[in-house]
Amino acid sequence: MSNAMLKRRGLAVFSGAAAIVFACAAQADSMADMTSYLQQNMPKVSPDLLKAACDEGKLDILYTNVSNLSKYVDEFEKYFPCLQVSAVANGDDDNLARFFAGEKQGSPPDILQLGSQITLVQQVAKKGMLLQYTPTEADKFQSLDPGYVISTDHQAQGILYNTDSIKDSDLSAIKTWKDATHLLDPQFKGKRLGVVDPHGAGGGSYVVAYVLYKEIGSDNVKKLLDYLQVTVYPGSGPAVNALASGELDLVIGNEFNAFAANEKGAPVQVWYPEPRSASYTGIGIAAKAKHPNAAKLWIEYETSLHGNEQVSKYFSMAPGRPDSKDVRPSTSASWYKPPEALYKFDIDDMIKSYEDVVAPYPSK
Repeated sequence: MSNAMLKRRGLAVFSGAAAIVFACAAQADSMADMTSYLQQNMPKVSPDLLKAACDEGKLDILYTNVSNLSKYVDEFEKYFPCLQVSAVANGDDDNLARFFAGEKQGSPPDILQLGSQITLVQQVAKKGMLLQYTPTEADKFQSLDPGYVISTDHQAQGILYNTDSIKDSDLSAIKTWKDATHLLDPQFKGKRLGVVDPHGAGGGSYVVAYVLYKEIGSDNVKKLLDYLQVTVYPGSGPAVNALASGELDLVIGNEFNAFAANEKGAPVQVWYPEPRSASYTGIGIAAKAKHPNAAKLWIEYETSLHGNEQVSKYFSMAPGRPDSKDVRPSTSASWYKPPEALYKFDIDDMIKSYEDVVAPYPSK
């Protein structure tokens, strides 16, 4: 072998070794950055969990139908670049079908989030399909099944109204949910109400239907629906679209789509009877998760102060932590009122009362 060839081969070996050294150095720098972020923003989380998550390298997430999930994932990966996250947002029925199919095959998504914490507890957690794990900041969040399910965000319900046909003074007497019978007052004669079909128990439409049932009774609910010529919708989006267009005057339901409509300039605002009715999402880790440590790190991030504040920024949901800033634009509007208190639900009673709650509502 010529001297020239030996020199070239030596250079190649040196170059390969140098590349390995540089790669190892970059990896070490990345781990140092991730550890630093962990210490500053998630100080209760063990560095061992970070290492175990990075060793797994991947994370498969199935989320409720939130907006901007990819941006939230990008934010997470910015701080934890060792993980490759695959995340999909669907409706609860689609999520459950996909999760059950994966669970049956032994490879469900690592994380499942549903729009209803009740549904996640009843249909998944109580059937032994979730991993027992308590996040380090769990005491700051609402949970119907501690150790398995936690709610990292929520949305409130209220009386959504079209400001072209309904004035604040029309609603001023409705200070609590017990006052909802004022919707039978003369100023509402001829007005049109929309509701989302509450027959899918557990979501926001059922939650607010339950609150009305408990506070004013089935007979008054029936009178109210008849007096306001109720139209039942399959989802909040179509109901709020009808409200924004003037087809409806009132909608009793979730604030989420009302916020979106208002921020686009539609004449839609929300009147909030107290205590504030709210529906809670639920999130948990699959018992058969392929990447359980990565899933735990995700849950720790979303329940951290910084991670939970990003929930309202990207998902347009109220953050679950009481110390998190709610940065949704509509919460800065002059008409928005922060909750005085949250309605206290008896989950067993909500489930037991289902037939009575939905009885006054025509099914969509």
